[in-house]
Amino acid sequence: MLVKMRWILKVLLALLVLAVFHYNLPQRDIVRITGTEILRKDLSGWTGMFYAAAQSGEAQTQNRDLRLINTVRANGKVSVYRNEDTGFNWPPYLKFDSSNLQAEAEDAVSSKEAPEWYILRHYGWRNTFWSIYPNAVSLTPVAGPPSFVQSLGKKTPGPPTPLRATAHDRTSRNKFATTSRFSQSARS
Repeated sequence: MLVKMRWILKVLLALLVLAVFHYNLPQRDIVRITGTEILRKDLSGWTGMFYAAAQSGEAQTQNRDLRLINTVRANGKVSVYRNEDTGFNWPPYLKFDSSNLQAEAEDAVSSKEAPEWYILRHYGWRNTFWSIYPNAVSLTPVAGPPSFVQSLGKKTPGPPTPLRATAHDRTSRNKFATTSRFSQSARS
């Protein structure tokens, strides 16, 4: 019985360590920014531990303004990120430019008709029940989401396109290429 308890404690400790790493290590999402907003948030409950400490020079209050960046992923799912300075607190991202990032996000708002895609680097978790948001760290423009992200959840007609040409495909293409070159030179 004692051996089972030790294994259970080891597994729980390993899960706790993995959860801490998953929360604190950076993640990247390819998103289209749909808007930004600032709302007044009460941080007096236990969920306050998921938010950054008050900025330097600000009084410790139970509520404060929270900057949010609203996004849509390539597969159509909505994501909301908070935008707070981390300063010298944990996790040590040394982020002091949340105002600049908010201005970049406001400038990057795009529509479905003319989408502009960005890599949004963030840490943290999103929980809609407790209103916990991951914290955005940076925005980087990209040409667009990878094609496999766009096709997630969508059925494509016909067989999938092969990633590499088979030996049969290469020989048939070469025959066609030589016959077409031959026929072009014979015509002239």
